Formats: sequence, structure tokens, C-alpha cells
Amino acid sequence: MKFIGRTGNLLAAKNELASLLVDWSATNDPIAAARLGQLRNLVREKAGYAGTDRNLITRTDVLEVLQIGDPRDLLPCESALADVGKVLERQQLPEAIDRIAAARSPLLIHAAGGVGKTVFMDTLATKVANAHEVIFFDCFGGGAYRSPEDARHLPKRGLIHIANTLAFRGLCDPMLP
Repeated sequence: MKFIGRTGNLLAAKNELASLLVDWSATNDPIAAARLGQLRNLVREKAGYAGTDRNLITRTDVLEVLQIGDPRDLLPCESALADVGKVLERQQLPEAIDRIAAARSPLLIHAAGGVGKTVFMDTLATKVANAHEVIFFDCFGGGAYRSPEDARHLPKRGLIHIANTLAFRGLCDPMLP
């Protein structure tokens, strides 16, 4: 009798897990390394003899070993968009939608401060969300970006937030802050 696994051998599975853990980590500090080590141990325990009859790894298990109390903690830049009430669409909205549909390169929308770029972008994001994958990232944060504690405009925070927003939609793997 010969048993053949569907996913290759143990060494290949270990290498794949190690690669995945490196991909998930946005940093190489000791805390991140320890958390990833705990995740590796969880997988080993559940896959090994000790995990017999209880080898299902749940989302709660993963969050626990990563010391994350709430999945929203993986999104380090909470939105601080003000509720402006009912919005009148600007006459430039249809043109912007058409340009996005035809764009071969990024579209840059710029204007002086306080003229309504954020409200326009929010409206635009809502209008194109059915046809495009949209992430409306609040880089300004109501001015919170100026605070050294917030730092939402820095790649180490903003890009993790954007990547994890996509991960929550099942489009990629998450990154651990």
C-alpha cells in the first residue's frame, strides 16, 4: 500500500509555511519573530499527533497566537472622514469616471486645500466600486497624520493598512504590523 498526500511532502509544507510567514511579516523585530514562531508552533501542533481530532485551525486560534485582540487591529489607520451630510455631485464626476475607465496610467486629482478633494474622491470611489476594486485610504485622518503616533502617511503604516484591506477581501495574504 502506498499513501500519497495531496500537498507534497512534509519538507515542502514546512518550506511553504516558512515562506508564507516571511511574506506576512512587515517587519523583522523580535516581537514579530516571536508571534510568527507561535503561529508556526500552532500549525505544527494541530498537524501533529497532539492535534488528533482537534486539528482545525480557526481564525480565533490565529489571532490568539499573534496576540491580536480584534481583526481590525490589522488595519492601523482608522478612517477619520467627517460626515458631511448630503453631497451634491460635482460636474467633473462623470468625466473622472470616464477617465478611470479609459486610463492606461494613474489618474491624479489635485486641488488647493479645502476645496473638497476628499468628498469628491469619496463620491468617485462609491460610483466606481461596482466596476473596480476600490480602496479609499484616509491618509489625512482629519489632520492626525501630523502626529508622530499616528504616522498614517508613512509606508510602514499606510501600505500595511491597504494590503490588509485587500486581504480582508480575500485578494491577498495579510501583513502583520
